[in-house]
Order: sequence, then structure tokens, then C-alpha cells
Amino acid sequence: MWAITLRLPCELVGMAGPSSKRGLVPHADGTAGTVPVNRIGLVVETGTGAGTTQLETTGIGWEPWQRVYYRERVKAGVQQLVYAFGRGAAVR
Repeated sequence: MWAITLRLPCELVGMAGPSSKRGLVPHADGTAGTVPVNRIGLVVETGTGAGTTQLETTGIGWEPWQRVYYRERVKAGVQQLVYAFGRGAAVR
């Protein structure tokens, strides 16, 4: 069995507010609105040419949230970047 993990920016899939499950809808007059979104559709296509097969899925769903969790990660090489910008301060 294969597993594929996709990390897509919310804006790329048309989400205005992923925490409240709201999708962005552009209007003809240039304004925009939002609509409730339960799931985002997903179709997987395999093969090439005449051998192409499409697999319909149940889509992607998630629970709404109102709190963002994060953790800070200082990446390798950041100290060189700090020195390059002339600050010379140590990074914790």
C-alpha cells in the first residue's frame, strides 16, 4: 500500500478560513465572499496516455479549530545567515 502526503497552502485550494472551514468565492464584480466547506474533492490519476486511470476518493476533510499550535525550529546554518546580515548576535 502506498501513502502520499500533500502539503498545500490553504490559498492554493481556495480556502479563506481553514480553521472555520470557509472557502473563498470570487464574484464577477471583483468582490469576494465565503461559503462553508465540508470536504475538498480529490481525484488521483495514474498511468499515461490511453492507460490513464482515475481514482475517485472521498476527498479531504478535517475538524474545525480555533487555536493554532506551533513550535519554533531554528534550522542548521542560521548562524551564518545572522553573521551575513551583520548582526553578529548568537541565535539560541
